[in-house]
Amino acid sequence: MMPTNLQLLLEQFSPALRNHLWQSTAFGAAVALINILLRKNEARIRYWLWLTASLKFFVPFSFLMALGDSLLARRVQQSGRSEIVNVIQQVATPFVSSGMGNTGPTDLQPAVAAGMAWSHIIPALLIVWLAGFLVVVLLWLRSWVQAAQIVRENEFLVQGREVDTLRKMNSRKWPQLRISSSKTLQQPGVYGMFRPILIWPQAVSERIDDAQMRAIFTHELCHVRCFDNLCAALHMFVEAVFWFHPMVWWLGRKLEEERECACDEEVLALKHAPKVYAESILKVCELCVTPETALVAGVTGADLKHRIAQILRGQPGARLTWPGRLLLSTFTLASVATPLMLGQAEATEPALVAARVQSLSDMSAQQQSAELPKYDVSTVRPNNSGSTDIHINVDGAVFEMGNTTIRRLLQLAYDIRPDLISGLPAWAESERFDIKAKVLDADPETLKSLTNDQVRVMARRLIMDRFHLETHTDTKIMPVYDLVVAKSGVKFKPSSQAGEDDLMHMHGMQVTASNLHMKALANYLSRQTDRVVIDKTGLPARYDLTLKWSPDLAQAEHSDDAPPLFTALQDQLGLKLQPSRGPVPTLVIDHIDRPKEN
Repeated sequence: MMPTNLQLLLEQFSPALRNHLWQSTAFGAAVALINILLRKNEARIRYWLWLTASLKFFVPFSFLMALGDSLLARRVQQSGRSEIVNVIQQVATPFVSSGMGNTGPTDLQPAVAAGMAWSHIIPALLIVWLAGFLVVVLLWLRSWVQAAQIVRENEFLVQGREVDTLRKMNSRKWPQLRISSSKTLQQPGVYGMFRPILIWPQAVSERIDDAQMRAIFTHELCHVRCFDNLCAALHMFVEAVFWFHPMVWWLGRKLEEERECACDEEVLALKHAPKVYAESILKVCELCVTPETALVAGVTGADLKHRIAQILRGQPGARLTWPGRLLLSTFTLASVATPLMLGQAEATEPALVAARVQSLSDMSAQQQSAELPKYDVSTVRPNNSGSTDIHINVDGAVFEMGNTTIRRLLQLAYDIRPDLISGLPAWAESERFDIKAKVLDADPETLKSLTNDQVRVMARRLIMDRFHLETHTDTKIMPVYDLVVAKSGVKFKPSSQAGEDDLMHMHGMQVTASNLHMKALANYLSRQTDRVVIDKTGLPARYDLTLKWSPDLAQAEHSDDAPPLFTALQDQLGLKLQPSRGPVPTLVIDHIDRPKEN
């Protein structure tokens, strides 16, 4: 079984990873479309675009969104987000994090089932990914070691025809390059990223003339000047991490093709005869019977037939015209501005953020002014029964939680989803306790008049006293549901009951409520769905309502006229859950002590 902390972390990370893979795939597809439009332009432009698509796998859009949030939040006025932004948001992040329910046994059943599934699936997925990662890395390391061994086994040339030819070519425009002569390697190539070495097969010198040698040297110097080995190493790391993604390997082939074509175009641009250059490549290829070495940029890579045809045509790619520049500028601006805009849009509700964070504070202004009863006698004992059932009995006079974890205790006291609590130590996740507390010598009428929020404040005081709890609140931008009124209008009536107390009776998947505020309904729905639900109905009164639903479509087909939750809300109450993103307050644990048994 996977540790709870790691399981929760991976469950939260999974939607972010899926969103990132979707965004990177869409970005790669956009680059492919642009490269089709630029197919007659310089190959080096297409090469850098392919490399950008590869490196995008290491740069999630969420980073730019966070940057937009931090840089632009101060300028944002208090206003709602446009429908266009909502649509872009849904397309950009179609996957959302799933949460666990946080009331009674019925609510916990889906979460327990999901947790059991994750506890088996996640370790298997991690093992498979790690195995693939190690295989790819070991293959590249083997090739790297082979190339390094070739360099060690051979001597650097200090004189001879090759050195003289390279010395005549060297100028300020070319980087310095050393030549290592090899008797075993059958094709030339550049080894190294920052101190490059040209590995030169002795057999090649015997088959080509000086003009052909200059053409090949020019090709290799182009690789060095553009740091092609460094770029290849970066993409290899992308392949190792995202080996399971087909686009990564496809990008690798495209990078190799455009890299070689770019060097070919530069060789021709330096006035080397196309026929001489093509013959030099073909003569080198006659010697090649072994595969290329990784991280060694050579002259024989990519689609040789296509390259030779392009070389003999003698027409390098055209330079970018103003339509091409406009296309690239628009694409670059959209790639950067879109996540920044989404980050800005997520900071457009400062008042709502403050309100929700305040809801997690220890006491509201009203509760601070009221003299609430205090639990006078309390006991905390470890529970080692091994059971997962939790017993709860909480009212104004008595607070009892049997076989509870600290996360479940905080969930009840702060009325917050368990996945929105962070910073708990390992023992608080795994150990279970029996907690009992009573109020002595309190006025029965005072206890009877306590609201649910006031009882929660009393529970928080108890936790702070026995566990020395210290917390603060933080806000994260997360997928949420907005609870809004459907087009059909509401199908329930205002309550005739006086007072601030609400009553919610739950039997299975049927809820009967009286004197209920929409905020309380939103809190209940948050526990039944995979997101926090925010009340945006604009309904200020309290209402009586009944809701009957099934947890999924499969059960709905076999139940007595009980549709899924989303359908039931619209048909029975005239309400609708609308996907969105918004600020969600989270509870951060700064300090908590393991309680002493008493």
